[in-house]
Amino acid sequence: ILFVFGCNLWIIALFLLSSLLLYHASDSILLRCIDYNQLFVFLFGNALTGIINLCCKTLFATPLVAFAIIAVYMFTLCAVCYILYVNKIKIKL
Repeated sequence: ILFVFGCNLWIIALFLLSSLLLYHASDSILLRCIDYNQLFVFLFGNALTGIINLCCKTLFATPLVAFAIIAVYMFTLCAVCYILYVNKIKIKL
């Protein structure tokens, strides 16, 4: 559990760092994207987690596979969030 937590924090830190370096703003573009559709991002993240758990035996994955799964998961979640924010699509549930 701590390994997964650490990988998630590392990837989030990388996204935040790149956002701060590229935009030179006081707040992060990623945080604004998540804030724009908070409930959808939460529900989409839960759905992605369920899909991953159904497709893979994550408890028995090697560290490299686990990191790859988390990286793809975070990239997908952030990309969908960013695309919705850029196109000003607000999903109300």
